[in-house]
Amino acid sequence: MNFKVHYTPRQITTKRPFFGTGWPVRNPSGTCLVERSEYRRQKYAWIACTQLGPPYKPADQKRIVRDWCEFFRGDSPLRELALRSRVAPQLFEAVCCHRQLTRLHVKWGPVKDLTPLRKLQQLEGLSLGTTSVEDISPVADLPALTMLQLVNLKHVRDLGPLAAAARLQFLEVEGYWQGPQKTHLLNLEFARELHDLRALSIGYVIVEDLDVTPLLGLTRLEYLDLPSVSQRDRDRLLEALPALRYGNVVHSDGG
Repeated sequence: MNFKVHYTPRQITTKRPFFGTGWPVRNPSGTCLVERSEYRRQKYAWIACTQLGPPYKPADQKRIVRDWCEFFRGDSPLRELALRSRVAPQLFEAVCCHRQLTRLHVKWGPVKDLTPLRKLQQLEGLSLGTTSVEDISPVADLPALTMLQLVNLKHVRDLGPLAAAARLQFLEVEGYWQGPQKTHLLNLEFARELHDLRALSIGYVIVEDLDVTPLLGLTRLEYLDLPSVSQRDRDRLLEALPALRYGNVVHSDGG
């Protein structure tokens, strides 16, 4: 689900939240960079440096990735980065050496180990697409993180480590609706201590124990989407959450 509307992280102004204007990464130029030489010291960049067809040859592909890895191990003004093509582990590790990043989007790739993320202590927004990740605990060690998007993480069933991500305000967990293998979550217990949450969206995900009790103390929650909500649970949530205004718990049509 790509949210089509905008709001700032300070104020939700529509029925469909978008995790900060330009989430996950702003792209004023409207272009994707391929070669390192195309970078012009901007603060925001989208990069697609893999899966290259003609006129690039396999040797060019290796050189381009090697050049970007060298770049990320140095310094630059770059603050927000979107990796819009396949991300190999060595590229991910190099990106995490760019310690000044405040937003990072990883579209997809065979990344399994998120430990390098711990270097990104200034990271405020993180978007992880389809990867081989099994352990998300490094995400909880990012002290500035307020916005998190987890998409199609088929090997992660327990989001319990996120309970330590106390500053989270916007959280989206989404499966891949066209995929043959559905994303499963054990329960909603991970959210119980996330008292700063203002928006929680769980879509195309099978929650094995959909007990909404852990959400009843999230009094700052303004937006809530759940994969299936009974009328009894909807009534409990609406009674317990005074700020709740948006999402399918409030609007059964999904508004």
